[in-house]
Amino acid sequence: MPHILDQLSFLRIAKGIACGGQTALHKAVAYKWREICCMLVAGGASLDVTDHRGLTPRLLALQREDRELASYLESQEHFQLVAADLGTDV
Repeated sequence: MPHILDQLSFLRIAKGIACGGQTALHKAVAYKWREICCMLVAGGASLDVTDHRGLTPRLLALQREDRELASYLESQEHFQLVAADLGTDV
């Protein structure tokens, strides 16, 4: 049986609260791991969490000059907003 602290750490990361102020999605964007980014977003990663520099994953992608990834993240931000407005889970 996993220790309760391990479970809490997992939940913090899954919800977008990671050590160092960056989420798993931030890290994947920083390394331009597009497939990982897609998997994290499909799994419900939060797109509006900012890191310690105030950057969302999309803004980080723009800073890293990955316009294709930034465009994908922007489209997913809109999708999450529409889903939230409709009251549906993404």
